Amino acid sequence: MLQLLLGPEHSGKFHVMLEQMADLSEHSTKKIMVLVPEQFSFRTERECNRRLPPHLRKNVQVLSFRRLSHAIFKQLGGLAGTYADNIAKTVMMHLAMREVQDGLQIYQNSIGK
Repeated sequence: MLQLLLGPEHSGKFHVMLEQMADLSEHSTKKIMVLVPEQFSFRTERECNRRLPPHLRKNVQVLSFRRLSHAIFKQLGGLAGTYADNIAKTVMMHLAMREVQDGLQIYQNSIGK
């Protein structure tokens, strides 16, 4: 179930969220995922840990959009391999451009610089 809590700052969204999480945790063993912007993830996690009883905290997971994508990639693949860093990408781009240098019309003279 997806539920969006929208409203202006200090309108009680966090309090409503805590009440709903407590109700859901009391009646279910399913995990509750709280998705927040990156800048609010630490504060939200801290407040959930402060305000929720220990037996309810175990089912609550606070994620930012970045941490959610990382968790998805970790579970479904995409983080298993090693990726090229910026230096490796630059070298690969240079080699690719050298390979097609003769066919380039605009950047042909810029490749060797």
